[in-house]
Amino acid sequence: RSILEFHLYLDKNLLDGKVEISNTYLGHHYSVTGKVIKGNQLGRTIGYPTANVQLGEPYKLIPTDGVYAAWAVFNNTKYQAMVNIGYRPTVDGQMHNIEAHIFNFSNDIYDQNIEIQFVKMRVKLQNLRPSILLCLPKICLPKASLVLPVVYLYMQWLFDETVLTQER
Repeated sequence: RSILEFHLYLDKNLLDGKVEISNTYLGHHYSVTGKVIKGNQLGRTIGYPTANVQLGEPYKLIPTDGVYAAWAVFNNTKYQAMVNIGYRPTVDGQMHNIEAHIFNFSNDIYDQNIEIQFVKMRVKLQNLRPSILLCLPKICLPKASLVLPVVYLYMQWLFDETVLTQER
């Protein structure tokens, strides 16, 4: 294959959410880097803070919208993370975001640079129906604003820890 065909193949896989295929061909995790900026801070108020990432690379290809198992790299240390790319259906759905919930992490990293290394897509957002968000296994929530913590718990359950623990 030509170099152009190779790059097009990698790009297509990223746009399809198949980051693990691109990672295999690249020989490392596909990543984006940016500065952590303040968001609405709704996650923080319910115990699931997220780092909203403002890309420092304006022409960098962003994988398709979805929820990913990832590494968040801060100060040369890797942390397991769950990354959401897309419009936030549980909040206002107006702005396209990259936000990471970093497991077992509570540092204040506003205005700091962070690298997000994508490991594997866990859920394509168009596959999540509101009924799933509102009524996860035997848990029905009265308000949409309470959906976020349940979604995070559900995603932690889906999170394939063996993918990450094998790579340390």
